[in-house]
Amino acid sequence: MVRRLRAAGAVFTGKTSTAEFGQSATSDNLLGPDAANPWDPTRTPGGSSGGSAVAAAARLSTVAVGSDGGGSIRIPAAFCGIFGVKPSPGLCPDEKGFRAMTDFVSPGPMTSTVADARVVLGVLADRSFARSTRAPLRIAYCARPEGRPVDSGVAKAVDHAARVLEQLGHDVIDTDLPLQGWNDVFGPLVLEDEHRERGHLLDYAADQLTRYERSSLRAALKLDAGQVQNARERLPQYRRRIAELFDRYDVLLTPTVAVPAFPLNERPTHIDGAKVDQLWGPFPFTVPFNVAGVAAASTPCGLADGLPVGAQLVTANGAEALLLDVCEDLEEGLAFDWSAVAGRWTNDRSPAP
Repeated sequence: MVRRLRAAGAVFTGKTSTAEFGQSATSDNLLGPDAANPWDPTRTPGGSSGGSAVAAAARLSTVAVGSDGGGSIRIPAAFCGIFGVKPSPGLCPDEKGFRAMTDFVSPGPMTSTVADARVVLGVLADRSFARSTRAPLRIAYCARPEGRPVDSGVAKAVDHAARVLEQLGHDVIDTDLPLQGWNDVFGPLVLEDEHRERGHLLDYAADQLTRYERSSLRAALKLDAGQVQNARERLPQYRRRIAELFDRYDVLLTPTVAVPAFPLNERPTHIDGAKVDQLWGPFPFTVPFNVAGVAAASTPCGLADGLPVGAQLVTANGAEALLLDVCEDLEEGLAFDWSAVAGRWTNDRSPAP
């Protein structure tokens, strides 16, 4: 990926912080201080590609790239108020580098505008993503996938995005999406991957690993072959179920995450008054679409308590051109205000594009 970007003229300003082996939706590791959110440095930028989101949001780089196996582009994009795309599996060639979440992961752009993402994704996929005019679309809007709790400020901002899409002429239909069962596939296959690639580290370097990576590797030791086989059998079934949604709808719309960026090392235990799982509570809405093998993006749609909120838009496998078009239409319709963060981290006090 880096070679392709260099060949296209990209200038790399540095490496960015990430979760160890991509195993957390935050960007803390043992190399130094936690990556901090440019909107409020006491809060997480999300992860695992959190440093990339910080670089783009704070204008340390024009664009950045991330790797999304369970939301690792879309989660930090939402928390940092930038645009991030998880392409369909296989769109960007796999050059057999680092292995993690192998069944679900895709590299993709993290940028301040959809127009910039078109350029980066075009390089990664070796094709053009020129903007097209679209006829009115059928958009399935699910405000609380699987009935999970959502912060009221997040819910309000995403609902506003739905209304803007209606004003743009699209048919937005309130829908309950059949997303259940994703973790029966995702969990065993990710842990199998971790055990195969890094299980040996428990034997001689456990004290050099983060707590969350040790937890993943120890959980992998408890897997049995039946769980993995069951997940392998369910994966194509899950993908068919989600693919069938696109016989009825062109685009799906959900929140990207359930909360705004939370304080560093303080994952929420309750959301909108409801107790939530510490692992998945803030982040239950991105992984289903990795399991489904479709294209998805997060675009900033407003603020909650002064922090960015992301709307997640999803299209069928291979429909990245449609995804970018509807996201760019929404971007223009929302006119997200970047001025607070742009003025804080750059010499240019004018609002970002």
